[in-house]
Amino acid sequence: MGWFPSLYPVCHIARRYDAVEVDPDTGNEIQVVAAPVVRYAQEFSQVRKGSSSDVLSADFVDRVEETIEMSVDDVSVYATADQVILNPEISGGEYVAGTGTAYWIDGTPNDQKNSPWPGLFAEFGGVIRLKRVT
Repeated sequence: MGWFPSLYPVCHIARRYDAVEVDPDTGNEIQVVAAPVVRYAQEFSQVRKGSSSDVLSADFVDRVEETIEMSVDDVSVYATADQVILNPEISGGEYVAGTGTAYWIDGTPNDQKNSPWPGLFAEFGGVIRLKRVT
């Protein structure tokens, strides 16, 4: 546990590729979706959309892109393309299916322990960038 309390429940659904089993039609590795796990986040901050170098088109203007950074104690349990559901309904410690707002982990979770003092910064956890495009 880090210095900052983790008060906000989220539902984490891990997605990994099975290197042993492959799709017989395509030869690609099969994606395995894990059962939902309730975890807790320290805080959230919204990141602005786009930049001055974005190419604007009718399709780009019509879509809504939301990016949120989520701080957690341990980023090692999260990976690129995992799903995180914010504001989930929790009943008996379990996620209630169909509740909350789904986001995807965008990029590699950022471990804040990379510093000249990793023992000190280990207490701060890390940051995960979440994205939702509708």
